[in-house]
Amino acid sequence: MACSLIPQKGKSGKGKGGEPGTDCEGKFKVEVTTSGDPSHLTAELVTLDVDGNWLGSLVVEDGDIAHLASRLNPMDYKLQHRGAFVDAFAPIPMLIATYEDGKVLKQAYCTTIPYLDVLQPSGTVVSASEGDLTEVVVALPQVDPKTIAVKVDGVDILSALGLDPASAFPGGFYEGEVKDGGGEVLFTVSELAVRSAPLGESSTNSLTMRLEGLGGGGHIVYVDADPLVVEDPVSSACHVDDVLDTGTVAVFEIIIEEPAVGSVTDAVPTPVTGKVLHGRPIERFTINGWPFVAGIDFVPNFTPGDGENTADTYEVPFNLALEQTNVSLPPQFGTFDRGQNAALGGAQDDLGNLTFATNLFTIGDTLEPGGKPSSLRTAVGLELFAAASSISLENALVLGISEEGFSNLFNSTCAKASDLIDCKISDALAAKAFPSKEVDVPLACDPEVTLDIISPEDVSLGAISCTPTLGMDRIDLGIALPAINVMDATAKGSCCTGCPICLSRVTIDADADLAINNFSLNLPLDLDLFLNGGTVETTEVINGGSVAVGDINCHECDVDCVVSWIGCAFGGLVGCIVSVVVDIVDLDSGLISNIITGSTFEKDILEAIANSGSNVFEFEGIELDADQIAAISKLEAAQELVDGSITPDGFIGRLTASLDVPDPLQDLDIWPEAPATPAPAPTFPVSGADDAFLVIADEVYSLLYAGLTARGAFQTECAATSGTFLDLLPADCDTLDGNLEKGRCKGAKGDVDCEDLPILQQAACNDARQDLIDNGITAATPLLACGKLGLGPRFVLQDTNPADAVVDAKLRMNDYRVNLVLDRNANGSLDNSLAVTSNCFGPGANITDDCKWGAGCFDVDVAVDLTLDTSGESPELLAEINGLRGTPVAVQCEGGALFGDKGLLGDVATEVPLAALEDSLNALTPEFRTLGLDLGGAVDFQDARLLTVETLIESDCPDCREYIGVTGDLAVPGDLEPTPCP
Repeated sequence: MACSLIPQKGKSGKGKGGEPGTDCEGKFKVEVTTSGDPSHLTAELVTLDVDGNWLGSLVVEDGDIAHLASRLNPMDYKLQHRGAFVDAFAPIPMLIATYEDGKVLKQAYCTTIPYLDVLQPSGTVVSASEGDLTEVVVALPQVDPKTIAVKVDGVDILSALGLDPASAFPGGFYEGEVKDGGGEVLFTVSELAVRSAPLGESSTNSLTMRLEGLGGGGHIVYVDADPLVVEDPVSSACHVDDVLDTGTVAVFEIIIEEPAVGSVTDAVPTPVTGKVLHGRPIERFTINGWPFVAGIDFVPNFTPGDGENTADTYEVPFNLALEQTNVSLPPQFGTFDRGQNAALGGAQDDLGNLTFATNLFTIGDTLEPGGKPSSLRTAVGLELFAAASSISLENALVLGISEEGFSNLFNSTCAKASDLIDCKISDALAAKAFPSKEVDVPLACDPEVTLDIISPEDVSLGAISCTPTLGMDRIDLGIALPAINVMDATAKGSCCTGCPICLSRVTIDADADLAINNFSLNLPLDLDLFLNGGTVETTEVINGGSVAVGDINCHECDVDCVVSWIGCAFGGLVGCIVSVVVDIVDLDSGLISNIITGSTFEKDILEAIANSGSNVFEFEGIELDADQIAAISKLEAAQELVDGSITPDGFIGRLTASLDVPDPLQDLDIWPEAPATPAPAPTFPVSGADDAFLVIADEVYSLLYAGLTARGAFQTECAATSGTFLDLLPADCDTLDGNLEKGRCKGAKGDVDCEDLPILQQAACNDARQDLIDNGITAATPLLACGKLGLGPRFVLQDTNPADAVVDAKLRMNDYRVNLVLDRNANGSLDNSLAVTSNCFGPGANITDDCKWGAGCFDVDVAVDLTLDTSGESPELLAEINGLRGTPVAVQCEGGALFGDKGLLGDVATEVPLAALEDSLNALTPEFRTLGLDLGGAVDFQDARLLTVETLIESDCPDCREYIGVTGDLAVPGDLEPTPCP
């Protein structure tokens, strides 16, 4: 796009090079061209006074003939259509060609005399929070481009960029950093270009560039050059421009120096220091909702500019300390939460311009979900947002069983294990290969006797009884065995002395019923067994018991051949009689009994029983159901044993927990972390607990919601609200403070004539109305709302009514950001992603697409009702989201222009995002279900109910509880089935 004024006829005098028209009056053909859509191209002749102020304008067309003259006398001023001509007489008549399609705005400038005017900036206000970007546009028709000099705040930027205008201009684009003498970057220059051509040739005749990072305060752009002069002008009526101009920009910025972005502090109250900088008067500022008003709370420091190298600057330093939030109370202004925070600063100037600052930082220790993306690491690989000291959630899950609970537990456990012990003892005795024993038989040889228990079915015993004794770090489980009855144990053996000429022969073949009495074992149980599960592999004998012999059935229990028949023949009749008498007497039952009890057979029997007590008792480890968590919240849970303790009062076991986020967002501003409150594990006695309890730390919920935040679960899609731009404004503008606010509000509404307002409101009314018109905004423009939670929330467990079956809790969402977007095309949805949607005002704004109006940062308490579901195999802890608790408090934290009060913080801003937030919480909060809570099916929780436990008086929540879970009495399950024999 370009323009040119092609000389047609000069009036008098000789111009430079003898060309007609260079004597500051003549007729020229208007020429405007574009490479874009011609329908977006317009041209107008404007007339300016000697200071460059607008006098008037007329639309012209390509090919029109314009009669132009530079005239200083106001009596000579003229701007009119006259037949086929257009007359423009003024100090500076200028042709301006404009190309505008709603996204692109470009202009070209043509005059017949040398002229230089800094069009932008021109008292411009830039809100640094909307983008510290200053557009520079300089009109310089008939100026020698090779003599251009440019300074910004007194710094020669051409020299700083290494440019020589004699060779660089016309030309561009150029860019680079402008540094001070110490090498520190002051600002950056981009898209620097000079386009220039002599009279009659097409060009934009402009210098354009962008300055980024000027910083808060007043800044001045100084441009100087030499004209393409007219030699010996014949008329003193011609305006001779100085070909030098300045433009100022006021960058409005609030800087929070402390706490620094990404910092971690333990300081409470927490210092907040910084300053507000501007090139205009500062009316007020806020820090996390605390207001400070000019003339009451502060007087700005003012430094005047010199008009060439410096501009006016206003500065307000601040230094305050904010208390820690009491999260048990409703949301409140002017405090910081423990954990992740946003230090929020906002300021307003005398024209209603706004600027904001947000510093994300952390107070105290935090718990970090795994899976932090590399996008949150600095260039040197250090984590920008790292906790001060990384601590693990050591007390995520705590199991407690009281001394009485253990008695009930093992009554059940022993009943469950009785059959298994029975069969293990039976199998052990039946499988025992008893070594043979030599038996002393008076008056005869001593046989080797073998004991055998034929079948497990020959062994029987009744119910066992268990008595746990709790000590330090150990439980001794005493197991008293009932009488063990063995039917028909066999004892066999024989011997012969002098055979085949028999002097003596002993034969034993008998069945005996045995009874093993007073046998008891001890099973040592350690912590690892209860926490990780497993079986008891070692046993200790407390009382070895004894073996009694009952009925004896001798199949053959004989001693014969005491005296041989040969001895009878030689020894006489008496010897024969003795031999016969002894031969017919069997071994009595006492001898058979003594064979079993009086030998080492008894020891062998008792050892077989003692060794059968191992691997009988089996326990499952206690843990949260990680599959349940993954299925609902898409987070990966990991748990491991920390430690535990056993005392005479009971057992306490503690597990750690961590969560990984497998698919986090990659464009997070900060990695969400949960505030850490390392509360001690409960210890006995626990108020309100029954035989046993299993509780979850409140931080498990906080960590869960931090992981969900990292997944973007609480970023709602931008959706249509029921409101329009008009709903952002107060119903009655006169309720606002100050004529500026009242005037801008009325101008934005558009329902009054600004000229009918009080004189002090008229200018503000007209400015506001024109701002909205220029930006394609009307009172009926629909609103979209987009919610986003970036900081890790905190789960607050209160339980205000412990007798209730429902435990009340809340989720504190710190600085939940709601963006309001103007839906210019009224299609009910955002045309692009929020990240690339431009602001409605300031650099990069356009007048056709959806635009970001502003944002509010809300502290929101979401009510959570916790209940216990005992209908399944294991108790489940259910969380139901139940709307908001209390009224959210908010401060505006984004936006560059004020058109009323804080209407964007009202219901219209929150109705859609908060409803979507509630839906997300309900959908993604898993039921916390524990595995192993029934200790391998050995017990039931009778009358299971919710239990909350307080183990720490938290400074920021003195009434809060740290644990929630289930408690109840341990009892034998009604459908308990003994463990069968393998």
